Amino acid sequence: MNGKSVDYEKEIGVFTDPGAQSDMDPIAAASFWGSRYNQNPRDVNASVAYSAALRKIRSNEEAVKVITRAANANPDHHGANLEAGRALVEAGRAFEAVRFLEKAEEINPQDWRTLSAFGVALDQIKEHKLARAKYDVALTFAPGSPLVLNNKGLSYALDGDLNAAKQTLRAAAAARGADARVRQNLALVLALKGEMSEAERLARSDLPPQVADQNIDYFRALVNQPAYWQEFAADAVETPAFDDKPAPKKAAAKKDDPAPALKEAATPATPAAATKEPAPAPKPATPATPAAAKPDEAPVPLLKDAE
Repeated sequence: MNGKSVDYEKEIGVFTDPGAQSDMDPIAAASFWGSRYNQNPRDVNASVAYSAALRKIRSNEEAVKVITRAANANPDHHGANLEAGRALVEAGRAFEAVRFLEKAEEINPQDWRTLSAFGVALDQIKEHKLARAKYDVALTFAPGSPLVLNNKGLSYALDGDLNAAKQTLRAAAAARGADARVRQNLALVLALKGEMSEAERLARSDLPPQVADQNIDYFRALVNQPAYWQEFAADAVETPAFDDKPAPKKAAAKKDDPAPALKEAATPATPAAATKEPAPAPKPATPATPAAAKPDEAPVPLLKDAE
């Protein structure tokens, strides 16, 4: 980060694709579906599966090429339009994603996964109220979905309403099927509000001690940075002492002092909503679990393939 303020918008775990994770190894899946796609590039279902597999291995631009070609050739195919929207969101091209997600919603207006992905795209282009309207409709078709509640809570955070973000993320974390990413998003919002004790507890609830320590240091850096998050951070907050270290008082961070970097646990990375151009911020770590099951598509504003 080289002394620049932390870009929180790049740290959130937003879910755009609830079915993106599967039991198949991501590289093996990309190889398998790539072979099927190469045999017949006009097979729209193979294109959708291949694009989703490419996203899992971070080949987002290649995924965009594959799926936008398929979606343009099959404009009435819901899955192709939805996958095109997801791929473009993950590639940081949310404005372009809107066209495909609008079409996907037009074809299947009751698909909550489409509505949730659409909300993520709208959040990325800073249309937060419109995004939350999409999440609200999604919740009518998937009541209590931790994935949708997670995205809605993060939308409030990006819009500067940390109280609403906290309340919504609490509901998401309490919902059946909520995973560690939801709890870590709640921890991050609590830290920004200055509620460091609970933020620490949540950070340690899922993560290995060393990774949790990294995240806690990161939370402290967010609260102590006066730049980008001054308008959101709690005033006069003293970050507590962790691991018997002295608690530093809130002070203006030196411009040449970078915030601590976070280590990631060995799990598939989650896409993050990103709207700014400052130096890339580290992504909060997620725990290494055998299978981080996500409700059908979170951060990662997670993109899973439809079940």
